[in-house]
Amino acid sequence: NIRERRGSKVCINVPIYKDAKTPSPFLEPAPASLTKLDGETLSHVQNEASSGDTVKPAGGVGNKTLSLPELIPDAKPDHIYMDCMCFGMGCCCLQVTFQACSVEEARKLYDQLAVITPIMMALSAGAPIFRGYLADVDCRWNVISASVDDRTKQERGLEPLTTSRFNIPKSRYASISTYLSPGPSYSGGCCSDPDTISPQESGLPPAQKTYYDPKYNDIPLVYDKDIHKELKENGNMLTGIDDLLAKHYAHLFIRDPIVIFAEKLDLDDKASSDHFENIQSTNWQTMRFKPPPPNSPIGWRVEFRSMEIQFTDFENAA
Repeated sequence: NIRERRGSKVCINVPIYKDAKTPSPFLEPAPASLTKLDGETLSHVQNEASSGDTVKPAGGVGNKTLSLPELIPDAKPDHIYMDCMCFGMGCCCLQVTFQACSVEEARKLYDQLAVITPIMMALSAGAPIFRGYLADVDCRWNVISASVDDRTKQERGLEPLTTSRFNIPKSRYASISTYLSPGPSYSGGCCSDPDTISPQESGLPPAQKTYYDPKYNDIPLVYDKDIHKELKENGNMLTGIDDLLAKHYAHLFIRDPIVIFAEKLDLDDKASSDHFENIQSTNWQTMRFKPPPPNSPIGWRVEFRSMEIQFTDFENAA
């Protein structure tokens, strides 16, 4: 589905690690399965592996000395090339879900943990080898990001928008795009309890008790304006959902579903959140903001998603 929507194979290029004996440029030899193809089949393979911003190489049939970049448009010199979702989604990782006592605390956790997601990714880095080659990076993140990048050429900005709705600057597997702020006091829950305010906070003027400043949301946010309007006007939190939370969810819905099951098409949305989770669970960001499912005691949660897996259970639980 990703390849069909994108219009080509996914394109993953990881820089090769260079030591004293690494050829420069490093050109990975083309496998025999590729060099033995007839002209028509090779042309089909080349067309599938052209993301739109690459040029079809001049390499032809039967030349067993050609390298991968000389045959495949998307393959770059000095890089390890991969062309399938499994290269990314086959990676392991370490994710942690935090239960919050209220929506307000969940928003605070989301914003404050988002800041350290890249730091924890770097500290836990554990992916220095891809397809048997030593890479010049040591994290899985960009590999997975490229492996599920289903944006069309128009969404990637390679062609003018005609059939696609948005120009989307990054993959659906990427960093967060907006902070949530504390928001209104929807629940009147734990975060508004005076007993939870630390002695250090209690002496601060009101303006300094909040961690959020609108200037932190300083990158353009692509979001579905119709969904944003619907959430603000008809949300189920009394008089609607506040602007930042509405934008957060409207941003998720700029994506199409990757998989839809026939038996899940007609659901009662008041009893099931499967339609929402279809989009929510395939927006793979460094943090995930998770509302309570209907008819469940589970509360508001946030998911910390950037870390690499470690060798032992002890390290993963540390």
